[in-house]
Amino acid sequence: MTCTKANMLLLLAALIWGISNVAQKTVLDHLGPLSVNGLKSLIAVCVIAPYFWRQLCGGSFKRALTSGPAIMAAICFVGGTTAMQIGFGATTVVNASLLVNTATIITPAVAWIISGSRPAGVVWVAAVLALAAIRLMGGSGFSLLGWGDAMCLVSAVCFALWFVYLGKFLQSGGDPAAITVLQLMLAGVVCCAAGVVFEPLTLPGLLAGLPELVVLGVLSSGVAYLLQAIAQKHTAAAAAAIIVSAEAVFGALSGVILLGEVLTLPIVSGIALFFVAVVLVQLPVNLRFGEGRQPIGSVPDLGRRLQPMTIPDREG
Repeated sequence: MTCTKANMLLLLAALIWGISNVAQKTVLDHLGPLSVNGLKSLIAVCVIAPYFWRQLCGGSFKRALTSGPAIMAAICFVGGTTAMQIGFGATTVVNASLLVNTATIITPAVAWIISGSRPAGVVWVAAVLALAAIRLMGGSGFSLLGWGDAMCLVSAVCFALWFVYLGKFLQSGGDPAAITVLQLMLAGVVCCAAGVVFEPLTLPGLLAGLPELVVLGVLSSGVAYLLQAIAQKHTAAAAAAIIVSAEAVFGALSGVILLGEVLTLPIVSGIALFFVAVVLVQLPVNLRFGEGRQPIGSVPDLGRRLQPMTIPDREG
């Protein structure tokens, strides 16, 4: 898979997450955040695991269970998704979407600290542009940050770490399906157990929230995270973080289309900045830096070293 195709998959994942933001909020009218995160994760496992059953039984899942980066990625995934779900219940959808996507600016620094791989200069520029776009789409500024907003910032840090450890596992030959199933299983078991202890769970509430749970489980947690795992095998963590932060753009557009919200000038400006950031990341390296000046950790440099991934035939 080429880096460009991988980035298109990341954009598709961002589209799914952006559209799902409304369900992420409304489902909390019926269920607690821990229960929601656990149930949607288990639904996602039920959706994707059968498709990759032979591949998972072939040893790829066992390798993920014994891989340090995979375990760290799964732990960070649980922390990030749980904190995000709690944040959605305690702040506005706009604030939650924007604050979670500050992972864009955090990821290059985290990648530098953990991997010692200095991000390309253009990645920093694109990250700043993406953060500015998020800020613009927030209007005149964030309201006074409450504990829900703080949880969204915790989620952003967890997702920044997740991007890096996920990339380390995948770029070492790890299987995207295995890490996706592992992190969803861990989130499902941990959050459902915690939800039983700390949250009221009633049959009427479960039935009322079931439509949103299906949307979140099948699309947001299942399809989107699998797309990201497949794509990130062929692109760098910092670039992936920038591209999937377009979730904020798609969330704003879905609000306009589905909820009748007004498309303001700051939102339009933010969308334009996101477009520039994504284009910068995807420019050929010789156009960005000049021939022969490819920096360590740039997207094309990583792409040439990665092995192609094979996905089993559905009918195989």
